[in-house]
Amino acid sequence: MVYVYVALELRWFDPAKPFDDPVLQSLNSDGVVVWLNGSPIVRSQVFAHAVSSGVVIDEADLDLRAKEIKEVTEAVIDQRLLANEARRQGLHLEPTSQPSLILAEDRALSEVLLRRLIENQVTDDSLRRVYDDQVKLMEPTEQVRARHILVETRAAADLLSAQLETGADFAALAKEHSIDPGSGPNGGDLDYFSQPDMVPEFSEVAFATPVGQISQPFKSQFGWHIVKVEDKRMSKPPGFDELRTQILRYRTYEVVQSEIDRLREGASIDYVLGEPIRD
Repeated sequence: MVYVYVALELRWFDPAKPFDDPVLQSLNSDGVVVWLNGSPIVRSQVFAHAVSSGVVIDEADLDLRAKEIKEVTEAVIDQRLLANEARRQGLHLEPTSQPSLILAEDRALSEVLLRRLIENQVTDDSLRRVYDDQVKLMEPTEQVRARHILVETRAAADLLSAQLETGADFAALAKEHSIDPGSGPNGGDLDYFSQPDMVPEFSEVAFATPVGQISQPFKSQFGWHIVKVEDKRMSKPPGFDELRTQILRYRTYEVVQSEIDRLREGASIDYVLGEPIRD
């Protein structure tokens, strides 16, 4: 699917004056776009939803924006299905027959339903289960912790290499001579990294150098390097707290989309203006 319905990100429109835009005024028609379970969704509701969702539609390019308009129509359908489910569960607002007010009521009810779903199904236990499932799929990879000195010329690299061979302190030389603004002030420390994290020339040398050893000077696109390998290890999966925000977002989407899919499976949807675009 090319759309995702996230109720909390939609902006309210003023139902008292929903069609201030002259283009929308010209499109404010009660022509039916979709029959949903025998009830109409009209054209004015689709365009009002587009405005409230930040989709700018110009009368001159309606044909070019057909895909976006149809995607907005899908969002209106989802919103109506969620609102009807909320009504089925006993949630009601003051009844109205005005299309713009019906849209606002649908939005309010769908948001209440989604909040209830999220509160009931997006629990700490469910987040932990998602985390555990993801960790099982993570293959450990080799990581290296290294320091490096970056200079512009081979001559400068050779000079520093000679000093290191006579016992000079690697971190001190990195602080003084490295032109890498990120690691130089920290004594050249790059922390742990995996092979894909660095350019191939750098990774090849770093992963081939034994722990505690210093490489010979070598060149990359950034200049001339000398690397000291401090440690090697197999990667560990990130902790739950590190991934919690991502997992929460994923689990919320999963719960919302699952409910929408369930409601669509049991719905009768008749597209008066043609089939929707779904990639």
